[in-house]
Amino acid sequence: MINQAAKKILKALSFDGVEVEMFRHMADLKRLDPMKIFYKKVDEKIYNGSHVVPVRIFFPNEKSFRESEEKKADSQERKLLLFIHGGGWVTESIDNYERICARLADATGQYVVSVEYRLAPEDKFPAGLEDCYAVAKALYSGQFVLNVKPENITLIGDSAGGNLCAALSLMARDRKEFMPSRQILIYPATYNDYTEKSPFASVKENGTDYLLTAGKMQDYIDLYARNEEDKKNPYFAPYLAKDLSNQPDTLILTCEFDPLRDEGEAYWENHKKEFVKARDCNYRNGEYREGERFLWETQTGLLKEIDQICRKHNTSVKIIISPDYNQISINPADVEILKDIFGYENVFDFSGINEYTNDIHNYYERGHYRPILGARLLQKVYANHN
Repeated sequence: MINQAAKKILKALSFDGVEVEMFRHMADLKRLDPMKIFYKKVDEKIYNGSHVVPVRIFFPNEKSFRESEEKKADSQERKLLLFIHGGGWVTESIDNYERICARLADATGQYVVSVEYRLAPEDKFPAGLEDCYAVAKALYSGQFVLNVKPENITLIGDSAGGNLCAALSLMARDRKEFMPSRQILIYPATYNDYTEKSPFASVKENGTDYLLTAGKMQDYIDLYARNEEDKKNPYFAPYLAKDLSNQPDTLILTCEFDPLRDEGEAYWENHKKEFVKARDCNYRNGEYREGERFLWETQTGLLKEIDQICRKHNTSVKIIISPDYNQISINPADVEILKDIFGYENVFDFSGINEYTNDIHNYYERGHYRPILGARLLQKVYANHN
């Protein structure tokens, strides 16, 4: 609950209208942080075409910071938060979010990479989003100074930054260049209308007296969009996305006295429906099913020839039957043929219903499982390998 004194202060500071330069100067007051000299950070840059996107890396401790300076850091197994700041797509910067990012690195023990994306109204939609996408692409494809495994990266953003994270994940799915596995959306802006026509009760209930007003949000929206068509684009307003399939595991945090509360929760409801639909589809109905036979006389003969060639050249062979998303088991007769040819100890059958296929989080989509699952399979295969 908010006490009466705090309520009066919030109400006094809650006014409509966004005066861009004044708001930016007010936001810049956050830079007056006496603790910033102690933050372990390094500035880098990533190119989005010809445009340079500054990024700032925050290190969780002195050791990781020192190793990076000495170029000794083995970042493969470390975890990383890709942080996209809020500010209505119009204000704020990586300088203003230093304290938050430094504390986030310290509290989680992870690297934090903060993005200085372009702001409206100078650079309207989708310029800032494309900057964030370029940074994410560099990180997920290993083209960054910190070569962190993709499965160890989490997107995180607040307010407009949450909007950009959600839009980035939709864009990544559609472009198929990389795919985030996790995202944290903190009171994300997912809709496009904060007038009296808004379908969300929180815009009316919390849109006047709690600092961030509905009027301010509408001004931010209008400053960000090039035209009315932009506002209908799911990359602009992710709530409008008709297809939320193949999205990252998502945590959404909302606040009670926030005009953005209901649209964040509504976005999760849409996301949850798609998640449940994927989990409960006919292909994953929990029933045992066998695949059709595929190893007949011709195929068996070829496999025997392959085995002979490998033995001749002292090459060991391991047969790995992938964990099929649809949980269909390879035909047992085919498994027996493979074991007869290559040896029982060299055939690993991960098909069917098991600990690997039960968890839908192990898959990007039906045709591709995540690298982290691949690592688990290899650990199983080589568990007794000397």
